[in-house]
Amino acid sequence: MKKTKPKKQKISFWKKKVSWKILVPVSLIVILILSLTALTLTGNTVVANSARCKDSDGGINPSISGTCKNYYSSGKLKATYTDSCAIGGTKIKEYYCNKAWLLATPTCASTTKTCKRCLTNSKGDYCCTPNTCSGLNLKCGNYSDGCNSIITCGNCSSGQICNNGNCKLARQELVVVMA
Repeated sequence: MKKTKPKKQKISFWKKKVSWKILVPVSLIVILILSLTALTLTGNTVVANSARCKDSDGGINPSISGTCKNYYSSGKLKATYTDSCAIGGTKIKEYYCNKAWLLATPTCASTTKTCKRCLTNSKGDYCCTPNTCSGLNLKCGNYSDGCNSIITCGNCSSGQICNNGNCKLARQELVVVMA
């Protein structure tokens, strides 16, 4: 009995015979296009904490001091990045966990945000938006703006006193002298 070589297997693909030599490269190209499309549609994506990236302030949150940490797949710490005020005190470099494209491993990335005032506390740097007298509905007195400064909200007219940020008539007591 004579042995015959087996014929190369063909796959039916849209009613045409397509060989593996064509199908595999085409599949890789489709996967690449889908990945690039995902990047184009979503751009950099803020992701939740993962085994490879942890952000203490939960993402792009300039009003909270934060630290972003990258880890190797073994779980060992690779790098630490801390949110920091930029020169001038009105910008902050904010770190967050980022997934640059569909199949990427999350890693720390940064963005610069403009803020009214960039401050430092024991946990690190953060953006602070100072309160205003009108925003707090205050007409008189001195109060904290919430960003380590004092705001002066004005004085009351003669015959008035400042009571919890509002001018009130001064209470005059009538003293009756009995003879």
